[in-house]
Amino acid sequence: MVKAWVQFRGRDILYKEHGNELLKRFIKELEDVARVDQPPRMEGRRMTVILSPMKKKG
Repeated sequence: MVKAWVQFRGRDILYKEHGNELLKRFIKELEDVARVDQPPRMEGRRMTVILSPMKKKG
């Protein structure tokens, strides 16, 4: 399991959409080896996503 997060500092919190785009790109890059357990969401000043490895085929 992997928990990836983006930390917002100061006024960066105004640009949540940039953090969301970054995490969605991260998810897209790993879509062939991992699945999303928890989609991007805010936890205080952090936006987090949780991914788990896919089962191996064969």
